[in-house]
Amino acid sequence: MFINTKKEKTGLIFLISLFVLIIGNATSVLASMEGDVKKGNNYYKKDDYSKALEKYDQALERDPLSAIISFNKGTALYKLKDYAQAIENLNFATLTEDLELKEQVHFNLGNANYQRANRLGSEDLMVSLDHSKEAVAQFENALAINWKNEDAKYNLELAERLVEKIEKQVQQNRQSSDQSKDQSQENNNDQEDQDSQNKEENNDSNQSQQEENQDDQSQSSNQNEQQQNSEQDQESQNEQNNNEDQEDEQSQSQPDSNEEEKKNEQEQANEDQSSANEQAQDNKMKKENKELTEQEAQTLLQSYQQSVEPRGLLNVYKQKFKSQSVLKDW
Repeated sequence: MFINTKKEKTGLIFLISLFVLIIGNATSVLASMEGDVKKGNNYYKKDDYSKALEKYDQALERDPLSAIISFNKGTALYKLKDYAQAIENLNFATLTEDLELKEQVHFNLGNANYQRANRLGSEDLMVSLDHSKEAVAQFENALAINWKNEDAKYNLELAERLVEKIEKQVQQNRQSSDQSKDQSQENNNDQEDQDSQNKEENNDSNQSQQEENQDDQSQSSNQNEQQQNSEQDQESQNEQNNNEDQEDEQSQSQPDSNEEEKKNEQEQANEDQSSANEQAQDNKMKKENKELTEQEAQTLLQSYQQSVEPRGLLNVYKQKFKSQSVLKDW
């Protein structure tokens, strides 16, 4: 192929420059990423897992799909005992097609799940049981790639024993829970029986009390009736006595009345006699003198009027709430 025009030569130069630039940038990015991973590995070897983790994070920013960097990050997190995050990053690393790397990923996943199960312990037995079973599965995956891995065999036995231990604990807890429920039910039944018995006793007691109260009320009623009868008898007696007293008073006052009548009669008789005498005297005087002077007649009238006295009036008155370590890890 020949380039005949100046324009074609310029275009070709541009493409070559662009390619070189892209290759250069890629090489620079790759070198930078490899530098971060290398630095992270150096920190890891020095047991400075926090700084190693920082470098692995920086490398992942440039290549987030790298299984190797995810594996390294998950392993650093395991060393920092952040088993949950370690499991998450190691699970992503299982996507690698490199069998050697994949074996190591499954091995470390087995360790991380084993430790996670131990850490949870009795706090959440069912989740702990799930992690211990996952640990068994991951060690089996590692052995499926390399059956000569002695560490994986050893750790597999540990994980299987842990599964048995947790399952036994779960079974014991269920039995204990069932026993507690049975005991609770029995206690409830006993309480109901006791309540029923107490209720019957209370009913009997209340009935007896009511009977006693009725007897007391009846007795009190009888007493009140007797008292009323007694009061009535007393009132009758008092009334009778009053009547007798009144009769006595009347009988006593009767002679006085008779005497007063006699007195009045005597007074009236005297008055009549006096009047008769005066009349006789008057007749006599008429006979003798025939006539009285006017002065003499007035004097006689005044003498007659002064001889009658007025009677006085009678007034009346009224009354609200060990961990077991794994033999080896990468």
